[in-house]
Amino acid sequence: MFCSHCGKEIPDDSVKCPDCGAEVKRMEPEKKANFLEDTHPCTLTALLLSALIVIFTIFNIVFLALRNPTVFVTTLLYCGVAAFILTLFGYRKSEKKPLDKLLHLICLGCALLAILMVIISYIVFMAMYA
Repeated sequence: MFCSHCGKEIPDDSVKCPDCGAEVKRMEPEKKANFLEDTHPCTLTALLLSALIVIFTIFNIVFLALRNPTVFVTTLLYCGVAAFILTLFGYRKSEKKPLDKLLHLICLGCALLAILMVIISYIVFMAMYA
């Protein structure tokens, strides 16, 4: 280790520089932020629901093309509403860092996608069976 004042090499356990007498300032290693520890549990749950929403939306589009009514519509509705609520709650409790804002924007987008897909699915079902 080197003295920040005079630049001489000093022992690692020194409190003062033996040459100039300046106090040694120890630099603490920065703690790396862990994504899972820093993210609110509601946000993590909303992210998981967002992934499920994307998968269910794809399945729903396939089943709509095959003209088969499916349970994916109801599942999408529940996932969309749950993700919407969890996203809003998680955002209120988060530290509002740029990454938090991005995650919540993604979750909110997926939740709104699910709700929009449910509305489109009901319109298509009504048109098919009317």
